[in-house]
Amino acid sequence: MGTWVSEDFEENERITKRWEVTKLIDGPGRYTVGFKYTSGWWGLRMYRVALASAPADAPEKLTEVAVDEHEGEAAYRNKDNTYTLEVKAHDPQARYFLVAHIKGVRSSDKDENRRGCEGEVWMRKVMPEGAP
Repeated sequence: MGTWVSEDFEENERITKRWEVTKLIDGPGRYTVGFKYTSGWWGLRMYRVALASAPADAPEKLTEVAVDEHEGEAAYRNKDNTYTLEVKAHDPQARYFLVAHIKGVRSSDKDENRRGCEGEVWMRKVMPEGAP
């Protein structure tokens, strides 16, 4: 669904990153978001993940529709690296965005052999119990 890379953290180590997920939101329900460290010396800290909607013609006008706020880490050893978002209503005319408050590490001021902070973000809908 999305990624983070070392360059994301050069200006600021703690950032808000946004990915469009409109194609993944197909209706109300529970969605799980996960962060997976893939390479580099440093992992990622997550603090808050939200699903936001916006009018199709004004993607900057975000309205949060679901939030999960807890500290997690995606690194060599993961800790609380999944987030659950409960979507109560779905507007097929809207665009949807995943907004994450995360912290990586600025690589440019680290030793050459201790650089990098990269990974992937995934999102899936959780099937209700008893679904075929």
